[in-house]
Amino acid sequence: MINEILVPVCLKGVKRVGRGIASGKGKTCGRGVKGQKSRTGVALSFFEGGQQSLLRALPKRGFNAKSNTVSLNINSLLRLIKNIAKQSDEFVIDKNFLLMNGYIKSVNVKVKIYGIPGVDQKFIIKGIFTTEYLKKFSDI
Repeated sequence: MINEILVPVCLKGVKRVGRGIASGKGKTCGRGVKGQKSRTGVALSFFEGGQQSLLRALPKRGFNAKSNTVSLNINSLLRLIKNIAKQSDEFVIDKNFLLMNGYIKSVNVKVKIYGIPGVDQKFIIKGIFTTEYLKKFSDI
């Protein structure tokens, strides 16, 4: 008979609330009476009734990785080069040079050189990031 036909759950409509007492979900719409949870815009997902929440009870783990990039000003490097090299020489600035002079602790760190060169010293930058403006001055 027609009353014995079962409707699949996926075809059932959404229960309309607030449409009168006879609907079964009228007046308070199934939220109960008063209280914070009966109001709109309530998010009590992590509230545990006054008990310390699990998020606060567990210890913090891990760390935030710090930036592994070293920024260097070209003028500080050129002052060092001026003391080391002759005026006519073209000097190569690479990670090994920076490591030997104590600017970086390891060859594996990222290095970026910035600034406007003030000295008329010729230099070549190899294997190091530079600003676009600085690339005009060096023979990369």
